[in-house]
Amino acid sequence: MPSSATAPLFDAARCYGIGFQPGYAVIAHGWFDRAHSNFMALGMMAPRAQAAALSPLRTAVAANTERLA
Repeated sequence: MPSSATAPLFDAARCYGIGFQPGYAVIAHGWFDRAHSNFMALGMMAPRAQAAALSPLRTAVAANTERLA
């Protein structure tokens, strides 16, 4: 239930037919915390994975440059 600080907000919302589901906000907040951590980890790994994927291509280009020079 609303506290005395938030009661006016809930009263105004009730006048306009707006409802709140505070429990879902807690669930969503927890999900976003986990998702943020996962996205940060993936973002940190992406440059390393890209460098590893392009390494054979760089090696081939360097070898062909030497061969054709």
